[in-house]
Parts: sequence; C-alpha cells; structure tokens
Amino acid sequence: MQIVVGDIVKVEEGKFFPADLLLLSSSEPSGLCYIETSNIDGETHLKFRHGLKKTSHVTEVSGLQSFSCEIRCEPPNKKINQFHGLLIVGKEEYPLGIEHTLLRGARLKHTRWIHGVVLYAGHETKLLINSKAVPIKLYVEKGLCKVSGERGRTFIEFEIWFLQINFATSKRISILKLTYAQAFCGAKFILMQTWLHSHRTVVLSNRNENSVFYTVITFFILYNNLLPISLLATLEVIRFVQAWYINNDLELYDHCSDTRAAARTSNLMEELG
Repeated sequence: MQIVVGDIVKVEEGKFFPADLLLLSSSEPSGLCYIETSNIDGETHLKFRHGLKKTSHVTEVSGLQSFSCEIRCEPPNKKINQFHGLLIVGKEEYPLGIEHTLLRGARLKHTRWIHGVVLYAGHETKLLINSKAVPIKLYVEKGLCKVSGERGRTFIEFEIWFLQINFATSKRISILKLTYAQAFCGAKFILMQTWLHSHRTVVLSNRNENSVFYTVITFFILYNNLLPISLLATLEVIRFVQAWYINNDLELYDHCSDTRAAARTSNLMEELG
C-alpha cells in the first residue's frame, strides 16, 4: 500500500514508522508515546513524543474520519532535531515542534498504538534525505581529509597523491645514487679477474644501470610498499585496545547508577577527536 502526504496511519507497538508523521493520538493518556531512534541518530535510550490536546482525544476511526484540519510545515530538510509547523483547526492555530513528530526509521515502544498523519513520505523523509552511499575509503585517506579539511577527497585522489610522493622520493634517491657513483667511479663497473699469460687483466663493463630512467624505475618499484599492508590490521588492533580502556576506565564509572562506560563502536576515539 502506497502512503502519501495527508494519509492517517495507525502504527502498533514494535513497528517502524513508514513516514514522517504528526502524532495525533495514542493509547496513552494525553497522546503520549515512546520511540526508539537508534536507526536515525544512534541513540538507544527511549524518547517520548506527545500530541496536541486538540487531537489527543481523537482515538476512534469515526472521529478520525470526521476530524478536519490544515497543517502548514516547512519544506523537507535534513534537520532531524528540528521541525516547525502550524496546525489550523477552524480559526484556531497551534504551533508544532519536533516533540510532536514521529520520524521514519524510528520504532514505537511501550505504547500499544498511535495515530498519525503523514507529513513527508518517500524520498522527502528526513531519514532518506540524510542517507548517503557509504564510500569505500582507507583510514589514511580519512586522516588526510581531517588534516587538510577537504572532506570530499576521494580514494583516487589519495592514490595520485601517494604516487607523486613515491615518484619524488625515487627521483631524489636516484640523483643521490648517480652523484655518488660518478664521484667515485664515474660509472658502474663489473670486475672480472682473469689470468692471461701470467698477467692480471681487468675487464671493464659499463652497463646502462646508471641511466636516470633505469634508476628511477628501480627505486619506484622498491618504494611501492611505503604504506605497509599490515597497517590496516594494526589500526584495528589499536582501536580494539582503546575501546577496552574506555570500558574499564574507573574515571568514567558512575557510582550512583552503577554504570560504566560502554564503547559501542571501535572507532569511538577517532570520532571524539
């Protein structure tokens, strides 16, 4: 069944809200209800929402069918903690806020059912507006983004940056190698000792290994492992150890509620700073 703006829907306990709704009434007094928004903002504790007194008594189907009102609200946006609107019933106007809304992706908790009118549906809901394709990134790339402040740097740009550093390093070392060779020998020789007619003969072979192109390519291949493969695995171990320290830190222990800190994600330290 397709849901469009203006429809009145009934959501039961444990179900997810199919669209961004304006809470009209619920099974609880004064139109109260509890929701879980972990799929939206990551918070696991329950939040409560309440309907307006003007609509909280409308709990029957017949009352919903006869109820008439006008809702004015802001255009769709990504602000999950803000909402501004106006409910007009006859000549009376009632302001609406985020405490009256039920966002798509949230789940109804400890409330048998609610009635709500659809404010935003489909791709206009705040959940879908904020959803983005997860980019495939390396940790080093994310670190470079934080240092430079360029959040839009892609993996290809990082590879180009890395190749430039590798090429510059190889070129510098090649110049130093050739300078050293010319200072001592002028060229690279292969010494072959042979005895002919009881005399030592030194055979000199000048190979093309001293060319700039050959030397740069050689060092470029040698330094292609400048970023070790084991770095990512090492970083995961470091994240795990940091999460362990957070969970066992006595300074983060709350004596009143007998609760200790819980690192729910391994990269918590990175997100904190």
